[in-house]
Amino acid sequence: MLNQIGQIARAISDPDRSETFYEEVLGLRKLYRFGTLVFFDCAGVRLLLDKPEDGSAIVPQGAI
Repeated sequence: MLNQIGQIARAISDPDRSETFYEEVLGLRKLYRFGTLVFFDCAGVRLLLDKPEDGSAIVPQGAI
């Protein structure tokens, strides 16, 4: 049984650009950044943005 989601991860290609977008455009509160990992608060759910080193997890824009 699923009670609560604690963290969601999203693969990104540009940590700096993504950090700016999620913080300034979407207005999410940044928790912290460690290298290419960027963490935001989404109403109690942590959003983790990460740039995979090999790029294998990057999904093209518009894909679900």
